[in-house]
Amino acid sequence: MDQHEFWRMITATYTHYAALHILFNMASLWGYGHMEAAVGQFEYIKLTFLLIVLSFIIQLIVYRLLIQFGRMEQYRHINAIGYSCVVFGWMSLASLMLPGGFPIFGFKIPLWIMPYVSLLITQVIVPRASFVGHLSGIFGSYVLYFLPVWLSTTAFIGSLVVFVVLIVYSFKLVNRRVSILSDRIVAMLPSLAWLQQITLFSRQNANTGINSIDTNQETVEDVELAMEQIVNPSTTQQQQQEQQYTQVVLEEPQEEPTQPLLNSQEQKT
Repeated sequence: MDQHEFWRMITATYTHYAALHILFNMASLWGYGHMEAAVGQFEYIKLTFLLIVLSFIIQLIVYRLLIQFGRMEQYRHINAIGYSCVVFGWMSLASLMLPGGFPIFGFKIPLWIMPYVSLLITQVIVPRASFVGHLSGIFGSYVLYFLPVWLSTTAFIGSLVVFVVLIVYSFKLVNRRVSILSDRIVAMLPSLAWLQQITLFSRQNANTGINSIDTNQETVEDVELAMEQIVNPSTTQQQQQEQQYTQVVLEEPQEEPTQPLLNSQEQKT
């Protein structure tokens, strides 16, 4: 959310970390495939999309409350993926739409308890499972169950419009960040000239086969000089000019004296 990548609200639901993860979710969803025939294809798609949106919103609210009032900073950078929230949502919707129960030890247990039993069993078997994510799917199903059909349809259309607007806004921000990043890379290209120098030095050494200490020392000094250009290019240019000037001065031939020195006898006379 801080990066404004709102498309992850949908993509995270269909992302799974392993083949066993997606296999388990699809096998659980297969058991509630009859709900599509019971409510209709359009209603099934509508309720599935609203379950994704509601579970996402409920997760954000719960995590925000845990961070704000529970001082649980570990939930600030948490990642949750998978279709489990939708599976638990349809499990809860099926238990609400199909009233009844099952007998245990002579007692009739209502079906609406089954999602919570499955939630506890899943949490025991898979400790890393998102408890808040699964619970948000159950709570989202309650909202959809008590919501009138016309209002749920309006919420579905409105959610689609808002989601498309957020996606367009997100991609504009991403394009802006990419352009800024590309501008920074282009601005850094003159400073990356030392990479070319290092490559040139390595090729020269590979071609000539010279591995003497003097050559290696010169190469190291050249690399250090190239690295210095990144830190302080103005100082490095000044040092290069001074070195070139010193080299020219040293290479100039020194004039020998034309008059020979007098020996001690001639100095006396």
